[in-house]
Amino acid sequence: GELPFLESGEINVTSGYDPSNPYAGRDPRLYASILYDGSMWMNRETQTWTGGMDSRTGPIAAWNGTMSGYYLKKFVPEDIPPMGSTLRATNPWIMFRYAEVLLNYAEANYELGKEDSARFYINLVRARPGISMPPVTATGEDLKKKIQQERRIELAFEGHRYFDVRRWKIADVTESKDINGVTITKLDDDSKTYAPVNLVTRKWYDKQYLLPIPQTEIDRSLGSLVQNPDYD
Repeated sequence: GELPFLESGEINVTSGYDPSNPYAGRDPRLYASILYDGSMWMNRETQTWTGGMDSRTGPIAAWNGTMSGYYLKKFVPEDIPPMGSTLRATNPWIMFRYAEVLLNYAEANYELGKEDSARFYINLVRARPGISMPPVTATGEDLKKKIQQERRIELAFEGHRYFDVRRWKIADVTESKDINGVTITKLDDDSKTYAPVNLVTRKWYDKQYLLPIPQTEIDRSLGSLVQNPDYD
């Protein structure tokens, strides 16, 4: 549950991040959420290094390979039919789960000035079997950032992040950062190097805090509705 890098750009030594072995010692939810180079899937090792089986330069369906160096694992059943069959699976969507209840309550307590309660409930999320992350002890603004980071990790790919960063009014920071991937090179001695690569250069406009009102709705309102700022 720790960011690999500090705001200064230096490696956060408390996160367990090692640039030469970037997937070791990380939050268990990383391993539950994504497939990365070297992770196991369907009884074989994922190969996203350049030329690897699962890369865009690999021998099988390279056109459909990952551009970022990662694949989504969360929600994807591992018992789907092997390659060559029709790849189809059903996975019911969970609308509201207990971890979100705890995170919502932790955030509400923080906003009410009840930091002890906020820490208690966020640590219930972190202390679950299979997670067992160290308890959060932060206070003040640092605690607020911990709560926000915990939501980012726990609720990854569940449709919350878009709305969270907007209601926190931090989207101008988070959504203006470029989207990066990784290029992995396998050397002759089987060691690997990891180089970040830019995938998408993003630009944020403050009008994006709100969505535009459809013009048809404005027309139907007979002048009662006014378009949100900067969408005219």
